[in-house]
Amino acid sequence: MGGTVSIESELGGGSRFRFTALFNAAPHVTELPRQHLPRTLRALVPDGNAASAHVISLYLANWQIDACVVQTIPEAQAALAGSDGAMGSFDIAILDMKGLGSHALEFVRTV
Repeated sequence: MGGTVSIESELGGGSRFRFTALFNAAPHVTELPRQHLPRTLRALVPDGNAASAHVISLYLANWQIDACVVQTIPEAQAALAGSDGAMGSFDIAILDMKGLGSHALEFVRTV
């Protein structure tokens, strides 16, 4: 690659390695056009673990998805009822099945 390799070493002091290399410029990469949805998506996120709920909400915010984060199944049921009772008010639900237990499965069956 037209470069060099060298080493400096001192007993009890360690070693220092160096190298140089010549690289060609990376080809120009065109960015893909962003996909735009006709409306903002809404997500219901019942998650009993505050840390994982926060991480999920950050991902969703980055993807421009409006997240309604709740900690319990009763809060999730209230969020659905507060959305004019229409199940279609949320486009997606991301549930913590392990943390919320059997109540989460019953909630999924209801929705």
